[in-house]
Amino acid sequence: MNRLAKLYSFLDTLNIQITRQKPSEWAEANRIVTMGSNHKGRWSYNLTPYTRELVDRLSPDDPSRVITLMAGSQLGKSHGFIFNGIGYIIANRPTNVLLTAGDDDLVKDSMTKIDEVILNSGLKPLIRANVQKKSNQKTGDTDRVKEFVGGMLIAQSIKAPDKIKQNSFEIIFLDDIESAARTNT
Repeated sequence: MNRLAKLYSFLDTLNIQITRQKPSEWAEANRIVTMGSNHKGRWSYNLTPYTRELVDRLSPDDPSRVITLMAGSQLGKSHGFIFNGIGYIIANRPTNVLLTAGDDDLVKDSMTKIDEVILNSGLKPLIRANVQKKSNQKTGDTDRVKEFVGGMLIAQSIKAPDKIKQNSFEIIFLDDIESAARTNT
């Protein structure tokens, strides 16, 4: 039995209620899509059932450490896996997250969609600065950074690796990795 299962077992003996909601369950209960998709309204994995297993791999008790997906474009991976996964992480599993996209325009587009997830899923109150200085009115909510208790999301172009290396991340979404510079070694 792994450590998390032992903890759940111990807490069960104390009659403490713990939400063991899977990321896909969180998405279907909380996610409202208003932009960036042909399917508006409450999120349903009936649209992209193949992304349910992927997003559920983000559960803290899942043993997966690396998830690799190679697929065509416009198949619902960003909404079904990345955006729903980030929403779940902010709500239920806070940690440091890196999101890369092919270039700065794609980063901006992805963060606009993540803003929509945050706003329409009731996550906005969780977004706040992790460190507040007296003279600073830092919000924790910028075009490329979303801070929340226990972690932050940083979005960066895959073409700018030097801007990424100063932080540590538990979860990394490498979207549009084919845009990365290639070296011949």
